[in-house]
Amino acid sequence: MDDIEVFMLKGYGNSLNYRMGVHLLKDVFESMKNAIKAKQGIYIYTQT
Repeated sequence: MDDIEVFMLKGYGNSLNYRMGVHLLKDVFESMKNAIKAKQGIYIYTQT
């Protein structure tokens, strides 16, 4: 096989890569949302 064939079979266009990537990106976005929500509403008041 030459490089073009290997790229077409296993590269970006492969549906397996897409299916694996979707779940990873979903986890990343959920983690970011949770981190943002966790920081909201936490206020520290100090008096001098």
